[in-house]
Amino acid sequence: MFEVSPDVFTNNRVSSMMDTGKAVKDLIARPEEKHENTTGLAAIASHHLDEVYKAAGCLWESMSDPATAHSFESNETPFNLGLNVKTSFWDTIVLPDPYWQYRQRRFHIGIKGAGSLEPADAILKAFDWRSLPKGSIVVDVGGGIGGPALVLARNVPDIKIVIQDTPTVISEGTTPLWARELPEALASGRVTLQAHDFFTPQPIKNASVFLLKQIMHDWPDKYAIKILSQLRQAARPDTRLIIVDSAIPFACHDPSGDKGKGVVGAVPKEAPEPLLANYGVTNEMTYFADVTVCKMKHFKLEKDSCIG
Repeated sequence: MFEVSPDVFTNNRVSSMMDTGKAVKDLIARPEEKHENTTGLAAIASHHLDEVYKAAGCLWESMSDPATAHSFESNETPFNLGLNVKTSFWDTIVLPDPYWQYRQRRFHIGIKGAGSLEPADAILKAFDWRSLPKGSIVVDVGGGIGGPALVLARNVPDIKIVIQDTPTVISEGTTPLWARELPEALASGRVTLQAHDFFTPQPIKNASVFLLKQIMHDWPDKYAIKILSQLRQAARPDTRLIIVDSAIPFACHDPSGDKGKGVVGAVPKEAPEPLLANYGVTNEMTYFADVTVCKMKHFKLEKDSCIG
């Protein structure tokens, strides 16, 4: 923002992205609806200024306390200290309390806004979806409100999509979005919305693809293994697993990356010299997201951790 006259400010091109587009009188009259029907960018900014910054204020306490410094548990994080709660971030935002119900809704609107910062067709480039036989089932595990699945449904009409998430997300977030954006896909059965806990046995046994988009970074290794194990047990011999997530690169050359991991996309592409291998400041959002996840969802102080 910039000041056009004493105590009078206006938005510039950057700050205008944070504007909900709603009149001040409406925001005062109905503050709980502030982020409804917006781009979501103001919502994700508010989430960071609220829960994330409160958690950041307790980062040192988590790092220095022997009881939590090496913890892999998602209810022993700076978030728990900063917000004074005993449950994990995911269990907390679904509490039947107006304070958290508002923040859950804001968070999911914000995630949609954050997703809008990437190219709309990014998910289409993750895999050759049109190579799947007609009627193939794609399961979007932990799919949230189903933003990427919406792109798939609009561009690859011959596949069937199952979006799975918690009951609250499905009823309050996913269902309204799809009823508004692509109701015919729900009516025809081409898209199914399913409440499911991905730590429990996967109910879809005939999936062609299990999609995990921005899921694995939220969980420490032992919980990530539990998620993947449930999918492995439900998979057919020809089922594909597609993980869309951020791979955190080193700032220096990684010799182990020369050999590859046998998995396409598992090794980050390094920048050519004399640039830093991680592209320097250009890649700062990846590291910012990494530290945010540590503060909010799981925290450990190890040599391979985000902080340590």
